[in-house]
Amino acid sequence: YQRRVRGESGIRSEWAAPRVTSWMYEQSWSEETFRKKFQLTRKLFDEVASKMPNHETTNYREALPRRQRLAICLRFLVTGANIDVIAEEFGVGKSSASYSIDEGVSTINKHIPFPSFNSGDLATNVSMFEAKGGLKGTVGVIDGTHIPVKGGEAMKRNYYCYKGFTSIILLGVCRADLSFMFAHIGAPGAAGDAAVFEESGLGSYMEKTLPAQWHLLGDSAFPLRTWLLTPYRFRLFPERKCAVFNYQLSSTRMCIERAFARLKNSFSCLYVPLPFREIQFSIDVVSCCCRLHNLLIDNGISPDPTEPDPAVTLDNEQAHSAPSSALRKKGEDKRDAIAESLVRGTN
Repeated sequence: YQRRVRGESGIRSEWAAPRVTSWMYEQSWSEETFRKKFQLTRKLFDEVASKMPNHETTNYREALPRRQRLAICLRFLVTGANIDVIAEEFGVGKSSASYSIDEGVSTINKHIPFPSFNSGDLATNVSMFEAKGGLKGTVGVIDGTHIPVKGGEAMKRNYYCYKGFTSIILLGVCRADLSFMFAHIGAPGAAGDAAVFEESGLGSYMEKTLPAQWHLLGDSAFPLRTWLLTPYRFRLFPERKCAVFNYQLSSTRMCIERAFARLKNSFSCLYVPLPFREIQFSIDVVSCCCRLHNLLIDNGISPDPTEPDPAVTLDNEQAHSAPSSALRKKGEDKRDAIAESLVRGTN
């Protein structure tokens, strides 16, 4: 047992059993073991840890080191384990573990860039998709996924999704390398794809900035535009060119399914209901995971692509309601031209 002296006089004191934890031996872990536990390499881990606030030791308690506080946060993100389990694993109290998670998420969101469009990267994105055999002119692929959150009866009206749980929606656009170039987080799970898409403001931005020869790809839940191509509906368009176009679009669009699967497999907290009372902090956690996901890919240390998880995407059969006929007609013309060129290329 260790004697902990409280106060300068040393009159008040308490005795506590020393806690032996695996974290004490992290310096002896192999790089593979370290990455398995925290997803980051030691070098990246130390870079992020250096951004954590530095706490001073007082007469009443010894401050947790920055590296340990970041490790607690990452361990929660990677495993999604109960906070009591995380606290026990690192030999700290539940309140210290909760504070470390809060502090780690805030630090990551402050110092790691959030996925955003960069007009200078669009040509590179197109080349990446074409190099992988994707549909020509594609700058990104869009879709959404539900993130489970803790919710009571009061939340069910807006956040209860068709999958049978309370959730928030992550609407993402990914590149060919599975990194996110856009993310909109926090729409209630009961909202439809069309409503989330309109709320994101992505449409007006793309319409103003994207060249006519380039486009995003989406499923039938999204509106057809010149800058956003969606599949033909076979009942209305049974021609061969439509089947060829749909096959090529579907093959290219699989990368967003794989991006969501990789994100959730790397940070398993997104598979289980996030246990936070405040929706805003759940949004912050999802944002943190998206930033780390991009950080891993940008540094070339992401694992091999995982198989798409059919449970991670929104319902592909949801139809966009009341699309603008004029804008849709322009999208149809562009889609027809691409489909005909694909058919000519296969003959």
